[in-house]
Amino acid sequence: MALVTNTRSLMGKGSVKSCVIVNGVKAGALLEISNSTALEIKSTGDKKTVPEMRYLGGGSKDSYTRLTEVTGSVTFTDFSVETLEKVLRTSNVAIASSAVVDEAHDNVYAGEFVPFNKIPDSGVAYVVKKGATTLDVGDDYIQKATGIQLVAGGAVIDGDDILVSYTANKSTVLEAFQSAAVEYQLYFEGLNEIDGGNPIPVTLYRVKFDLLDTLPLIADEPGTLTATFECLSLNGKFFKIGMVENA
Repeated sequence: MALVTNTRSLMGKGSVKSCVIVNGVKAGALLEISNSTALEIKSTGDKKTVPEMRYLGGGSKDSYTRLTEVTGSVTFTDFSVETLEKVLRTSNVAIASSAVVDEAHDNVYAGEFVPFNKIPDSGVAYVVKKGATTLDVGDDYIQKATGIQLVAGGAVIDGDDILVSYTANKSTVLEAFQSAAVEYQLYFEGLNEIDGGNPIPVTLYRVKFDLLDTLPLIADEPGTLTATFECLSLNGKFFKIGMVENA
């Protein structure tokens, strides 16, 4: 049965996807980035006017607006590798689950927090040594989610070297601002909820994300990431929208 539209009102829902492009050509899989709560496209122009000088009252005899910029923003709810690598221009290192044995932490201080080099599986007991002596959990240190809290007055004093053993959890390390900006094609698998879920697909041919303005890390409510971007020209084209018409 052919799709028909019942209204031109728009209440959009859907999935924002992206793929890497090189010289305007697709160079990777088109995959969903994240759950998104907002997607907007904006345009600005340089307006030139011819003043109306023949009559009192002013105004314009003619005008022309030249497109100068097409920009946009998308708000993500997922703090995922796929999202962060675009807006923080990260270099990523995948960490496999593995046993870490005798990871060295030199010149520690009594009572300080010692973060591990990898994210530990905190469900597995850590082993902490000072020289050949195995330290006692509770008396000498407290096992925490990303490392250990040394107990002031315990066996560790200022300047000691310690060794820690633990199970590294599978994870990814994202090193911010270590990669050049990458161009993407964005595709919005849009659905118009107020029009019976009719599709309204949008393709943005060439997108370059700006650097992230704010990375919210502490909050009372679920955080969001608002990423701005510029739509670049692909042979004079910027984006296209598909719309259902009555049969």
